[in-house]
Amino acid sequence: MGIIPQMTPYGVYDLAYIRKNNNGIADKKPATPAVIPKGYDTGVFSLYFGAKFSMANIAGQKNEYKQQIFEVMSSARALSDSAERLTDEHWPKPKMQTASSGIATELADDASMKTYDINIKRLAANHTFSSAIFAARQKDILPQGTYSFIIENENTSYKGVFMIGKNDNAEMITAKIADAVNSFSGIAYAVTRREENNVFLSIHSVLSGEAGKFSIYDDVGKALSHMGLELVSEGADGIVSVDGNEMAVKSNAVFIDNGKVRLNFSETGDKSIAILPDNNQSVAAVEKLVNDYNSFKENFDKSSNKTKRVNEMFDTFAHMAKEYFTNQGLGLSLDTEGFLALNEDVLRSNLQAAPLLIEKAGSGNFSMAAILKNMSESMGRNPLNTYFTAMPIKNDLPDRYNGILEDFL
Repeated sequence: MGIIPQMTPYGVYDLAYIRKNNNGIADKKPATPAVIPKGYDTGVFSLYFGAKFSMANIAGQKNEYKQQIFEVMSSARALSDSAERLTDEHWPKPKMQTASSGIATELADDASMKTYDINIKRLAANHTFSSAIFAARQKDILPQGTYSFIIENENTSYKGVFMIGKNDNAEMITAKIADAVNSFSGIAYAVTRREENNVFLSIHSVLSGEAGKFSIYDDVGKALSHMGLELVSEGADGIVSVDGNEMAVKSNAVFIDNGKVRLNFSETGDKSIAILPDNNQSVAAVEKLVNDYNSFKENFDKSSNKTKRVNEMFDTFAHMAKEYFTNQGLGLSLDTEGFLALNEDVLRSNLQAAPLLIEKAGSGNFSMAAILKNMSESMGRNPLNTYFTAMPIKNDLPDRYNGILEDFL
């Protein structure tokens, strides 16, 4: 750091240090040695002109500059984030378009843009048992006592136990059996279903397809027999054809395009889906970049007391903006004040002709997005040390003090 010039009310120039005392009030002390006295803080400093400023308004100015710094940092970070999105994410984003019913998709950002012809020959099915239907309040289904049953598949066997009370009705009994089934979740799960004033028990395999097959039968007592439990749907794999390639699937979902596209289907038949570029997302990303850049530039322009080095840095960046931003085919232009403008019609037309336009603009060290990201990161990291002197106004100093002031900049 260095020495802060001070002008006395009598017009005699002197040298002084500005600091804050323990009460937070600005304070000054004559500077005899050409070094900073121990305990004086020059991290935030100001010029003091005895005839022009009071020590009270120095604190007010400091708060004003702090706000300017905060606004520049915030807008720089927003700009960096929007530029980073163009740099690091895959473009264009995909969207699914189909006129077929009974099918839906989940797409990764880098899913291939193409059309698929799909034939769903058979849906995958869970292995399912259902009981007879009873009046919910019916009480003469099972005698009082303790009952058990066995659930098993090729790999696992489980015994379920439950107790029936003297006054248990059908709704209570089905709930107790369901709880006993669900106490072991590896093979099957059970639910009590209600239809108006009637109830029945439904037991489904955890896994769909052939792998979900299981058996359930009475162990102690004849509870399941009395409930009329029987197999209503046998576990079976689905059969699906994608672009002529037939496959067996264990559920009503299949991954294609190396796992980047998931198809979920609920009915059989011929289907067709088209995965297209989502140009709306591309336009929105560029529009946000433009808005964040203009917000950053506006905050930068209105901030006070930037150093010469920083102004040169921003001028260089503005030259890059003109060189790179407006030659990317994104419909961007710079106005006379250096603000970016977006012609959405031009961007949409170019995206229609070249879907990878955004991807190209965001890749490489000299791409639009990379330049924006690097600039905004460096200028938003620490403005106090990077490009703000916080307070000194160089033009208010006599020429003979300019050299001293440069030590601070």
